[in-house]
Amino acid sequence: MTMESHTPTSSYMPDEATFKKRLAGRHRRAGAWLGFYYFAIGISLVALIALFGNVINEAFGSIAVQFEVDPDTLTEDGADLNSLDETQLAQILVDQLGGRIVVLIRDELSAVASEDFTSATLAQLVPNGTLPDGYEDATVEEVRALDSEEAMPVWRDLIALNVPKDGLLNLINDQIVSLEVVGSWPLLEALFAYDAPSETVDRIATIPTEIAALASELEDLRSETGGIAQAETALADARRDQADDATITSLREAVREQQARATDIETQIDQLDEELETLEDSSIVTEVAANYPDARIIRFQSWLDTQFLTTQMSSTPYEAGIRGAILGSLWLMAVVIVFALPVGVATAIYLNEYATDNFLNRLIETNVRNLAGVPSIIYGMLGLAVFVRVLEPFTSGSIFGVADAANGRTVLSAALTLGLLILPIIIINAQEALRAVPNALREASYGMGATKWQTIWKIVLPSALPGILTGLILSVSRAIGETAPLIVVGASTLLFTDPNGPFSKFTALPIQIYNWTARPQDQFRDIAAAAIIVLLVIVIALNSVAIVLRNRYAR
Repeated sequence: MTMESHTPTSSYMPDEATFKKRLAGRHRRAGAWLGFYYFAIGISLVALIALFGNVINEAFGSIAVQFEVDPDTLTEDGADLNSLDETQLAQILVDQLGGRIVVLIRDELSAVASEDFTSATLAQLVPNGTLPDGYEDATVEEVRALDSEEAMPVWRDLIALNVPKDGLLNLINDQIVSLEVVGSWPLLEALFAYDAPSETVDRIATIPTEIAALASELEDLRSETGGIAQAETALADARRDQADDATITSLREAVREQQARATDIETQIDQLDEELETLEDSSIVTEVAANYPDARIIRFQSWLDTQFLTTQMSSTPYEAGIRGAILGSLWLMAVVIVFALPVGVATAIYLNEYATDNFLNRLIETNVRNLAGVPSIIYGMLGLAVFVRVLEPFTSGSIFGVADAANGRTVLSAALTLGLLILPIIIINAQEALRAVPNALREASYGMGATKWQTIWKIVLPSALPGILTGLILSVSRAIGETAPLIVVGASTLLFTDPNGPFSKFTALPIQIYNWTARPQDQFRDIAAAAIIVLLVIVIALNSVAIVLRNRYAR
Protein backbone atom coordinates (compact mmCIF):
# COMPACT_ATOMS: atom_id res chain seq x y z
CA MET A 1 0.00 0.00 0.00
CA THR A 2 1.45 3.34 -1.01
CA MET A 3 0.86 6.35 1.26
CA GLU A 4 0.46 9.63 -0.54
CA SER A 5 2.14 12.66 0.99
CA HIS A 6 -0.29 15.34 2.10
CA THR A 7 0.61 18.96 1.40
CA PRO A 8 -1.50 21.49 3.30
CA THR A 9 -3.19 23.98 1.07
CA SER A 10 -3.42 26.71 3.78
CA SER A 11 -1.43 27.78 6.81
CA TYR A 12 -2.29 29.58 10.02
CA MET A 13 1.07 31.36 9.89
CA PRO A 14 1.18 34.53 7.74
CA ASP A 15 3.85 35.04 5.18
CA GLU A 16 7.00 36.90 6.12
CA ALA A 17 5.91 40.29 4.76
CA THR A 18 2.58 40.15 6.60
CA PHE A 19 4.30 39.03 9.81
CA LYS A 20 6.76 41.91 9.71
CA LYS A 21 3.96 44.37 8.99
CA ARG A 22 1.90 43.12 11.93
CA LEU A 23 4.95 43.09 14.21
CA ALA A 24 5.75 46.68 13.29
CA GLY A 25 2.13 47.65 14.07
CA ARG A 26 2.33 45.98 17.49
CA HIS A 27 5.58 47.80 18.20
CA ARG A 28 3.97 51.13 17.29
CA ARG A 29 0.99 50.46 19.56
CA ALA A 30 3.27 49.31 22.36
CA GLY A 31 5.41 52.45 21.93
CA ALA A 32 2.31 54.65 22.05
CA TRP A 33 1.08 52.99 25.24
CA LEU A 34 4.57 53.20 26.74
CA GLY A 35 4.67 56.92 25.95
CA PHE A 36 1.26 57.38 27.55
CA TYR A 37 2.49 55.44 30.58
CA TYR A 38 5.52 57.69 31.00
CA PHE A 39 3.37 60.76 30.42
CA ALA A 40 0.97 59.67 33.17
CA ILE A 41 3.87 59.03 35.54
CA GLY A 42 5.29 62.46 34.71
CA ILE A 43 1.96 64.17 35.39
CA SER A 44 1.68 62.31 38.72
CA LEU A 45 5.19 63.32 39.74
CA VAL A 46 4.56 66.95 38.84
CA ALA A 47 1.31 66.93 40.83
CA LEU A 48 3.04 65.37 43.86
CA ILE A 49 5.92 67.83 43.70
CA ALA A 50 3.45 70.73 43.45
CA LEU A 51 1.48 69.35 46.40
CA PHE A 52 4.51 68.88 48.64
CA GLY A 53 5.95 72.20 47.51
CA ASN A 54 2.74 74.01 48.43
CA VAL A 55 2.63 72.34 51.85
CA ILE A 56 6.26 73.22 52.62
CA ASN A 57 5.72 76.74 51.30
CA GLU A 58 2.89 77.27 53.79
CA ALA A 59 4.55 75.54 56.76
CA PHE A 60 7.59 77.83 56.68
CA GLY A 61 7.99 81.53 55.97
CA SER A 62 7.99 84.95 57.63
CA ILE A 63 5.77 86.38 60.33
CA ALA A 64 5.22 89.84 61.81
CA VAL A 65 4.67 89.96 65.57
CA GLN A 66 3.68 92.61 68.06
CA PHE A 67 4.24 92.62 71.82
CA GLU A 68 2.48 94.30 74.68
CA VAL A 69 5.87 94.25 76.38
CA ASP A 70 9.03 94.13 74.29
CA PRO A 71 10.98 91.01 75.36
CA ASP A 72 14.26 92.92 74.94
CA THR A 73 13.27 95.12 77.88
CA LEU A 74 12.87 92.18 80.27
CA THR A 75 16.63 91.84 80.77
CA GLU A 76 19.12 94.57 81.62
CA ASP A 77 21.42 93.80 78.69
CA GLY A 78 18.65 92.93 76.22
CA ALA A 79 19.70 89.26 76.11
CA ASP A 80 17.66 86.74 74.16
CA LEU A 81 15.24 84.95 76.47
CA ASN A 82 16.18 81.61 74.93
CA SER A 83 19.74 82.03 76.24
CA LEU A 84 18.62 82.34 79.87
CA ASP A 85 18.39 79.43 82.31
CA GLU A 86 15.33 78.38 84.33
CA THR A 87 16.20 80.49 87.38
CA GLN A 88 16.65 83.65 85.32
CA LEU A 89 13.37 83.07 83.48
CA ALA A 90 11.54 82.44 86.76
CA GLN A 91 13.04 85.65 88.15
CA ILE A 92 11.58 87.57 85.21
CA LEU A 93 8.15 86.15 86.01
CA VAL A 94 8.47 87.13 89.66
CA ASP A 95 9.71 90.65 88.87
CA GLN A 96 7.01 91.35 86.30
CA LEU A 97 4.02 89.75 88.03
CA GLY A 98 4.78 90.69 91.62
CA GLY A 99 2.02 89.44 93.90
CA ARG A 100 0.19 87.86 90.95
CA ILE A 101 2.86 85.15 90.85
CA VAL A 102 0.85 83.26 93.49
CA VAL A 103 -2.17 83.22 91.19
CA LEU A 104 0.04 81.91 88.38
CA ILE A 105 1.30 79.08 90.60
CA ARG A 106 -2.27 78.21 91.58
CA ASP A 107 -3.49 78.10 87.98
CA GLU A 108 -0.48 76.56 86.25
CA LEU A 109 1.46 74.52 88.80
CA SER A 110 -0.71 73.53 91.74
CA ALA A 111 -2.03 69.98 91.99
CA VAL A 112 -4.57 70.78 94.73
CA ALA A 113 -8.07 72.21 94.44
CA SER A 114 -8.38 75.99 94.38
CA GLU A 115 -10.28 76.12 97.67
CA ASP A 116 -7.46 74.22 99.42
CA PHE A 117 -4.64 76.17 97.81
CA THR A 118 -3.75 78.61 100.59
CA SER A 119 -3.74 75.92 103.32
CA ALA A 120 -1.74 73.38 101.29
CA THR A 121 1.99 72.86 101.80
CA LEU A 122 4.44 73.37 98.97
CA ALA A 123 5.00 69.59 98.93
CA GLN A 124 1.28 69.12 98.27
CA LEU A 125 1.30 71.70 95.48
CA VAL A 126 3.92 69.80 93.48
CA PRO A 127 3.87 66.13 94.54
CA ASN A 128 7.00 64.32 93.34
CA GLY A 129 8.48 67.72 92.50
CA THR A 130 11.56 69.55 93.75
CA LEU A 131 11.08 72.12 96.53
CA PRO A 132 13.12 75.08 97.84
CA ASP A 133 15.31 74.05 100.74
CA GLY A 134 13.71 74.60 104.14
CA TYR A 135 10.20 75.21 102.82
CA GLU A 136 8.99 71.65 102.21
CA ASP A 137 6.38 71.82 104.99
CA ALA A 138 5.52 75.52 104.66
CA THR A 139 2.03 76.36 103.51
CA VAL A 140 1.17 78.88 100.83
CA GLU A 141 -0.36 81.15 103.45
CA GLU A 142 2.84 81.06 105.55
CA VAL A 143 5.02 81.93 102.57
CA ARG A 144 2.72 84.78 101.58
CA ALA A 145 3.01 86.16 105.13
CA LEU A 146 6.78 86.58 104.71
CA ASP A 147 8.37 89.82 103.64
CA SER A 148 8.47 90.34 99.89
CA GLU A 149 12.25 89.96 99.83
CA GLU A 150 11.92 86.51 101.44
CA ALA A 151 8.76 85.26 99.72
CA MET A 152 9.67 86.11 96.13
CA PRO A 153 12.83 83.91 96.02
CA VAL A 154 10.72 81.00 97.32
CA TRP A 155 8.18 81.40 94.51
CA ARG A 156 11.01 81.84 92.01
CA ASP A 157 12.77 78.64 93.09
CA LEU A 158 9.48 76.70 93.19
CA ILE A 159 8.73 77.64 89.59
CA ALA A 160 12.30 77.22 88.33
CA LEU A 161 12.64 73.73 89.85
CA ASN A 162 9.34 72.37 88.56
CA VAL A 163 8.65 74.03 85.20
CA PRO A 164 10.84 73.19 82.17
CA LYS A 165 12.47 75.94 80.16
CA ASP A 166 9.95 75.71 77.29
CA GLY A 167 7.12 76.03 79.80
CA LEU A 168 8.72 79.10 81.39
CA LEU A 169 9.12 80.74 77.99
CA ASN A 170 5.46 80.05 77.23
CA LEU A 171 4.41 81.53 80.58
CA ILE A 172 6.44 84.68 79.91
CA ASN A 173 4.84 84.98 76.50
CA ASP A 174 1.31 84.44 77.85
CA GLN A 175 1.53 86.45 81.05
CA ILE A 176 3.93 89.28 80.16
CA VAL A 177 4.94 89.63 76.53
CA SER A 178 1.56 88.72 75.00
CA LEU A 179 2.97 88.02 71.57
CA GLU A 180 0.50 88.42 68.71
CA VAL A 181 1.12 87.35 65.11
CA VAL A 182 -0.33 90.11 62.94
CA GLY A 183 0.79 88.79 59.57
CA SER A 184 2.35 85.77 57.90
CA TRP A 185 3.89 85.13 54.50
CA PRO A 186 4.86 81.83 52.83
CA LEU A 187 8.41 80.64 52.27
CA LEU A 188 8.71 81.80 48.65
CA GLU A 189 7.80 85.36 49.61
CA ALA A 190 10.25 85.22 52.52
CA LEU A 191 12.99 84.22 50.07
CA PHE A 192 12.23 86.37 47.03
CA ALA A 193 9.97 89.23 48.17
CA TYR A 194 11.30 90.08 51.60
CA ASP A 195 12.64 93.58 50.94
CA ALA A 196 11.95 96.12 48.21
CA PRO A 197 14.51 97.90 45.99
CA SER A 198 15.64 101.36 47.06
CA GLU A 199 13.71 102.90 44.15
CA THR A 200 10.49 101.39 45.45
CA VAL A 201 11.16 102.61 48.98
CA ASP A 202 11.85 106.14 47.69
CA ARG A 203 8.70 106.09 45.59
CA ILE A 204 6.62 104.93 48.58
CA ALA A 205 8.00 107.88 50.55
CA THR A 206 7.08 110.46 47.87
CA ILE A 207 3.55 109.27 47.02
CA PRO A 208 1.90 110.50 50.27
CA THR A 209 3.35 113.98 49.62
CA GLU A 210 1.90 113.99 46.10
CA ILE A 211 -1.48 112.80 47.40
CA ALA A 212 -1.50 115.49 50.06
CA ALA A 213 -0.71 118.19 47.49
CA LEU A 214 -3.47 117.01 45.16
CA ALA A 215 -5.93 116.72 48.03
CA SER A 216 -5.12 120.29 49.08
CA GLU A 217 -5.60 121.55 45.53
CA LEU A 218 -8.93 119.69 45.30
CA GLU A 219 -10.08 121.17 48.58
CA ASP A 220 -9.19 124.70 47.43
CA LEU A 221 -10.90 124.11 44.10
CA ARG A 222 -14.14 123.04 45.82
CA SER A 223 -14.10 125.60 48.61
CA GLU A 224 -16.58 128.47 48.81
CA THR A 225 -13.99 130.81 47.30
CA GLY A 226 -12.39 128.25 44.98
CA GLY A 227 -12.30 128.05 41.20
CA ILE A 228 -15.56 126.12 40.83
CA ALA A 229 -17.49 128.51 43.06
CA GLN A 230 -16.07 131.57 41.27
CA ALA A 231 -16.91 130.15 37.84
CA GLU A 232 -20.46 129.25 38.92
CA THR A 233 -20.95 132.71 40.49
CA ALA A 234 -19.76 134.44 37.32
CA LEU A 235 -22.14 132.34 35.24
CA ALA A 236 -25.06 133.12 37.55
CA ASP A 237 -24.29 136.88 37.42
CA ALA A 238 -24.11 136.81 33.62
CA ARG A 239 -27.49 135.11 33.40
CA ARG A 240 -28.99 137.60 35.82
CA ASP A 241 -27.61 140.50 33.82
CA GLN A 242 -28.91 138.87 30.60
CA ALA A 243 -25.48 138.76 28.97
CA ASP A 244 -25.13 137.71 25.39
CA ASP A 245 -25.04 134.04 24.40
CA ALA A 246 -21.33 134.03 23.62
CA THR A 247 -20.46 135.25 27.14
CA ILE A 248 -22.75 132.73 28.81
CA THR A 249 -21.34 129.92 26.65
CA SER A 250 -17.80 130.95 27.59
CA LEU A 251 -18.64 131.07 31.32
CA ARG A 252 -20.42 127.71 31.13
CA GLU A 253 -17.30 126.25 29.53
CA ALA A 254 -15.19 127.68 32.37
CA VAL A 255 -17.41 125.90 34.93
CA ARG A 256 -16.99 122.62 33.04
CA GLU A 257 -13.21 123.08 32.97
CA GLN A 258 -13.08 123.64 36.72
CA GLN A 259 -15.28 120.59 37.37
CA ALA A 260 -13.21 118.51 34.95
CA ARG A 261 -10.07 119.60 36.80
CA ALA A 262 -11.60 118.41 40.09
CA THR A 263 -12.52 115.06 38.52
CA ASP A 264 -9.03 114.73 37.09
CA ILE A 265 -7.49 115.37 40.52
CA GLU A 266 -9.75 112.70 42.08
CA THR A 267 -8.63 110.24 39.40
CA GLN A 268 -4.96 111.05 40.07
CA ILE A 269 -5.45 110.54 43.81
CA ASP A 270 -7.12 107.16 43.20
CA GLN A 271 -4.29 106.12 40.89
CA LEU A 272 -1.67 107.14 43.44
CA ASP A 273 -3.53 105.23 46.16
CA GLU A 274 -3.54 102.11 43.99
CA GLU A 275 0.13 102.57 43.14
CA LEU A 276 0.99 103.01 46.82
CA GLU A 277 -0.97 99.90 47.79
CA THR A 278 0.72 97.87 45.03
CA LEU A 279 4.19 99.05 46.03
CA GLU A 280 3.53 98.38 49.73
CA ASP A 281 2.37 94.86 48.94
CA SER A 282 5.40 94.19 46.74
CA SER A 283 7.55 93.14 49.71
CA ILE A 284 7.14 91.95 53.26
CA VAL A 285 9.10 94.85 54.76
CA THR A 286 7.05 97.56 53.04
CA GLU A 287 3.75 95.84 53.84
CA VAL A 288 4.61 95.56 57.52
CA ALA A 289 5.82 99.17 57.63
CA ALA A 290 2.56 100.35 56.10
CA ASN A 291 0.09 98.21 58.03
CA TYR A 292 1.88 97.26 61.27
CA PRO A 293 4.42 100.00 62.03
CA ASP A 294 5.08 98.68 65.56
CA ALA A 295 5.52 95.04 64.50
CA ARG A 296 8.75 93.07 64.36
CA ILE A 297 9.49 90.73 61.44
CA ILE A 298 10.79 87.21 61.99
CA ARG A 299 12.07 86.42 58.53
CA PHE A 300 12.30 82.64 58.80
CA GLN A 301 9.63 81.07 60.98
CA SER A 302 8.88 77.36 61.14
CA TRP A 303 5.36 76.52 62.24
CA LEU A 304 6.56 72.95 62.68
CA ASP A 305 8.61 72.90 65.90
CA THR A 306 8.71 71.10 69.23
CA GLN A 307 6.14 73.46 70.73
CA PHE A 308 3.72 72.64 67.90
CA LEU A 309 4.19 68.91 68.50
CA THR A 310 3.99 68.96 72.30
CA THR A 311 1.32 71.53 73.14
CA GLN A 312 -2.44 71.29 73.11
CA MET A 313 -4.85 73.01 70.75
CA SER A 314 -5.64 76.67 71.03
CA SER A 315 -7.88 79.22 69.38
CA THR A 316 -4.73 81.30 68.74
CA PRO A 317 -2.74 79.93 65.78
CA TYR A 318 0.70 80.80 67.17
CA GLU A 319 -0.04 78.92 70.41
CA ALA A 320 -1.87 75.94 68.86
CA GLY A 321 -0.38 72.45 68.98
CA ILE A 322 -1.32 68.97 67.83
CA ARG A 323 -0.26 66.70 70.69
CA GLY A 324 -3.82 65.60 71.35
CA ALA A 325 -4.46 65.06 67.63
CA ILE A 326 -1.31 62.93 67.25
CA LEU A 327 -2.22 60.78 70.24
CA GLY A 328 -5.78 60.50 68.96
CA SER A 329 -4.62 59.28 65.54
CA LEU A 330 -2.25 56.75 67.12
CA TRP A 331 -4.97 55.44 69.43
CA LEU A 332 -7.33 55.11 66.47
CA MET A 333 -4.82 53.18 64.37
CA ALA A 334 -3.92 50.88 67.26
CA VAL A 335 -7.57 49.90 67.84
CA VAL A 336 -8.26 49.70 64.09
CA ILE A 337 -5.40 47.23 63.56
CA VAL A 338 -6.33 45.14 66.60
CA PHE A 339 -9.92 44.88 65.35
CA ALA A 340 -9.65 44.78 61.55
CA LEU A 341 -6.56 42.64 60.98
CA PRO A 342 -7.70 39.48 62.84
CA VAL A 343 -11.28 39.76 61.57
CA GLY A 344 -10.17 40.41 57.99
CA VAL A 345 -7.62 37.59 57.89
CA ALA A 346 -10.04 35.15 59.54
CA THR A 347 -12.71 36.03 56.96
CA ALA A 348 -10.24 35.56 54.12
CA ILE A 349 -9.18 32.17 55.52
CA TYR A 350 -12.78 31.03 55.70
CA LEU A 351 -13.65 32.21 52.20
CA ASN A 352 -10.50 30.79 50.60
CA GLU A 353 -9.83 27.62 52.61
CA TYR A 354 -13.13 26.43 54.06
CA ALA A 355 -16.07 27.90 52.12
CA THR A 356 -17.66 25.73 49.46
CA ASP A 357 -18.72 27.08 46.09
CA ASN A 358 -22.38 27.76 46.80
CA PHE A 359 -24.75 30.69 46.37
CA LEU A 360 -24.37 32.02 49.94
CA ASN A 361 -20.57 32.13 49.88
CA ARG A 362 -20.52 33.66 46.40
CA LEU A 363 -22.96 36.32 47.66
CA ILE A 364 -20.71 37.06 50.66
CA GLU A 365 -17.62 37.40 48.51
CA THR A 366 -19.41 39.63 46.00
CA ASN A 367 -20.66 41.90 48.78
CA VAL A 368 -17.18 42.12 50.31
CA ARG A 369 -15.79 43.35 47.01
CA ASN A 370 -18.67 45.79 46.57
CA LEU A 371 -18.16 47.20 50.07
CA ALA A 372 -14.62 48.23 49.15
CA GLY A 373 -16.13 50.91 46.88
CA VAL A 374 -18.74 52.31 49.29
CA PRO A 375 -18.12 56.02 50.10
CA SER A 376 -16.57 56.58 53.52
CA ILE A 377 -19.38 58.92 54.63
CA ILE A 378 -21.76 55.92 54.52
CA TYR A 379 -19.53 54.10 57.00
CA GLY A 380 -19.65 57.21 59.18
CA MET A 381 -23.45 57.12 59.21
CA LEU A 382 -23.33 53.40 60.05
CA GLY A 383 -20.90 54.09 62.91
CA LEU A 384 -23.12 56.88 64.24
CA ALA A 385 -26.23 54.68 64.20
CA VAL A 386 -24.66 51.49 65.56
CA PHE A 387 -21.57 52.26 67.63
CA VAL A 388 -22.42 55.74 68.94
CA ARG A 389 -26.12 55.24 69.66
CA VAL A 390 -27.12 51.58 69.83
CA LEU A 391 -23.91 50.36 71.47
CA GLU A 392 -23.33 53.48 73.55
CA PRO A 393 -23.05 51.59 76.90
CA PHE A 394 -20.21 49.54 75.37
CA THR A 395 -18.39 52.21 73.37
CA SER A 396 -18.62 54.81 76.13
CA GLY A 397 -17.24 52.38 78.71
CA SER A 398 -20.10 52.82 81.16
CA ILE A 399 -20.90 49.09 81.02
CA PHE A 400 -17.38 48.44 82.33
CA GLY A 401 -17.70 51.00 85.12
CA VAL A 402 -15.35 53.55 83.55
CA ALA A 403 -15.24 56.68 85.67
CA ASP A 404 -16.50 59.85 83.98
CA ALA A 405 -17.68 57.80 81.01
CA ALA A 406 -18.40 59.97 78.00
CA ASN A 407 -21.14 59.36 75.47
CA GLY A 408 -20.58 57.02 72.56
CA ARG A 409 -18.43 59.52 70.65
CA THR A 410 -15.19 57.89 71.72
CA VAL A 411 -11.98 56.47 70.28
CA LEU A 412 -13.57 53.01 70.25
CA SER A 413 -16.58 54.08 68.16
CA ALA A 414 -14.41 55.87 65.61
CA ALA A 415 -11.90 53.00 65.45
CA LEU A 416 -14.63 50.40 64.89
CA THR A 417 -16.08 52.60 62.14
CA LEU A 418 -12.70 52.93 60.42
CA GLY A 419 -12.17 49.20 60.95
CA LEU A 420 -15.32 48.44 58.99
CA LEU A 421 -14.15 50.89 56.32
CA ILE A 422 -10.85 49.07 55.68
CA LEU A 423 -12.11 45.53 56.37
CA PRO A 424 -12.97 44.81 52.69
CA ILE A 425 -9.49 45.93 51.61
CA ILE A 426 -7.83 43.61 54.13
CA ILE A 427 -10.09 40.69 53.20
CA ILE A 428 -9.51 41.05 49.45
CA ASN A 429 -5.73 41.39 49.79
CA ALA A 430 -5.56 38.51 52.26
CA GLN A 431 -7.57 36.31 49.88
CA GLU A 432 -5.23 37.08 47.01
CA ALA A 433 -2.23 36.34 49.22
CA LEU A 434 -3.71 32.99 50.29
CA ARG A 435 -4.50 32.06 46.67
CA ALA A 436 -0.90 32.80 45.71
CA VAL A 437 0.38 30.06 48.04
CA PRO A 438 1.09 26.98 45.84
CA ASN A 439 -1.20 23.99 46.43
CA ALA A 440 1.90 21.81 46.45
CA LEU A 441 2.74 23.21 49.91
CA ARG A 442 -0.67 22.25 51.21
CA GLU A 443 -0.45 18.76 49.71
CA ALA A 444 3.01 18.26 51.16
CA SER A 445 1.72 19.26 54.59
CA TYR A 446 -1.23 16.88 54.31
CA GLY A 447 1.19 14.16 53.21
CA MET A 448 3.14 14.64 56.44
CA GLY A 449 -0.05 14.01 58.42
CA ALA A 450 -0.94 17.62 59.31
CA THR A 451 -4.56 18.60 59.79
CA LYS A 452 -6.21 21.32 57.72
CA TRP A 453 -5.85 23.93 60.47
CA GLN A 454 -2.23 22.96 61.14
CA THR A 455 -1.52 23.35 57.43
CA ILE A 456 -3.15 26.79 57.35
CA TRP A 457 -1.47 27.97 60.57
CA LYS A 458 2.02 26.58 59.96
CA ILE A 459 2.34 26.64 56.17
CA VAL A 460 -0.22 28.80 54.39
CA LEU A 461 -0.36 31.85 56.68
CA PRO A 462 3.43 32.35 56.97
CA SER A 463 3.73 32.08 53.18
CA ALA A 464 0.88 34.57 52.65
CA LEU A 465 1.99 37.00 55.37
CA PRO A 466 3.89 39.38 53.05
CA GLY A 467 0.78 39.86 50.92
CA ILE A 468 -1.41 40.27 54.00
CA LEU A 469 0.91 42.97 55.35
CA THR A 470 0.76 44.71 51.98
CA GLY A 471 -3.02 44.92 52.35
CA LEU A 472 -2.56 46.21 55.89
CA ILE A 473 -0.26 48.97 54.63
CA LEU A 474 -2.82 50.09 52.05
CA SER A 475 -5.74 49.98 54.48
CA VAL A 476 -4.00 51.80 57.35
CA SER A 477 -2.78 54.50 54.94
CA ARG A 478 -6.39 55.07 53.92
CA ALA A 479 -7.80 54.93 57.45
CA ILE A 480 -5.38 57.43 59.00
CA GLY A 481 -6.30 60.06 56.43
CA GLU A 482 -10.09 59.69 56.61
CA THR A 483 -12.06 62.70 57.78
CA ALA A 484 -15.72 62.23 56.84
CA PRO A 485 -16.43 59.20 59.08
CA LEU A 486 -14.78 60.89 62.06
CA ILE A 487 -16.86 64.05 61.59
CA VAL A 488 -20.08 62.03 61.50
CA VAL A 489 -19.10 59.88 64.49
CA GLY A 490 -18.34 63.02 66.49
CA ALA A 491 -14.63 63.78 66.68
CA SER A 492 -13.89 67.00 68.57
CA THR A 493 -12.49 69.96 66.67
CA LEU A 494 -11.16 71.69 69.81
CA LEU A 495 -10.02 69.40 72.62
CA PHE A 496 -7.67 70.40 75.44
CA THR A 497 -7.10 66.96 76.96
CA ASP A 498 -5.16 63.95 75.68
CA PRO A 499 -6.99 60.69 74.92
CA ASN A 500 -5.88 58.11 77.49
CA GLY A 501 -7.78 55.05 76.37
CA PRO A 502 -10.37 53.61 73.98
CA PHE A 503 -13.22 55.24 75.93
CA SER A 504 -11.85 58.79 75.73
CA LYS A 505 -13.09 61.72 73.73
CA PHE A 506 -10.74 62.33 70.86
CA THR A 507 -9.68 64.30 67.87
CA ALA A 508 -7.36 63.32 65.02
CA LEU A 509 -4.94 64.96 62.63
CA PRO A 510 -7.29 64.94 59.59
CA ILE A 511 -9.99 66.61 61.69
CA GLN A 512 -7.61 69.36 62.80
CA ILE A 513 -6.34 69.91 59.27
CA TYR A 514 -9.91 70.14 57.95
CA ASN A 515 -10.90 72.53 60.74
CA TRP A 516 -7.89 74.82 60.33
CA THR A 517 -8.15 75.06 56.54
CA ALA A 518 -11.74 76.26 56.94
CA ARG A 519 -10.66 79.20 59.13
CA PRO A 520 -10.30 82.63 57.48
CA GLN A 521 -6.98 83.57 59.15
CA ASP A 522 -3.83 82.89 57.13
CA GLN A 523 -2.00 81.57 60.19
CA PHE A 524 -4.46 78.67 60.54
CA ARG A 525 -3.63 77.57 57.00
CA ASP A 526 0.06 77.73 57.93
CA ILE A 527 -0.32 75.41 60.91
CA ALA A 528 -2.59 73.18 58.81
CA ALA A 529 0.32 72.75 56.39
CA ALA A 530 2.59 71.88 59.32
CA ALA A 531 0.03 69.31 60.51
CA ILE A 532 -0.07 67.80 57.00
CA ILE A 533 3.69 67.25 57.18
CA VAL A 534 3.28 65.50 60.55
CA LEU A 535 0.50 63.32 59.15
CA LEU A 536 2.65 62.35 56.16
CA VAL A 537 5.55 61.47 58.45
CA ILE A 538 3.30 59.26 60.59
CA VAL A 539 1.91 57.50 57.50
CA ILE A 540 5.41 56.93 56.15
CA ALA A 541 6.57 55.64 59.54
CA LEU A 542 3.66 53.19 59.84
CA ASN A 543 4.17 52.03 56.26
CA SER A 544 7.89 51.62 56.85
CA VAL A 545 7.30 49.35 59.83
CA ALA A 546 4.86 47.25 57.81
CA ILE A 547 7.27 47.09 54.85
CA VAL A 548 10.13 45.94 57.11
CA LEU A 549 7.93 43.22 58.58
CA ARG A 550 6.75 42.18 55.12
CA ASN A 551 10.28 41.92 53.77
CA ARG A 552 11.40 40.02 56.83
CA TYR A 553 8.69 37.40 56.50
CA ALA A 554 9.16 37.28 52.72
CA ARG A 555 12.65 35.89 53.29
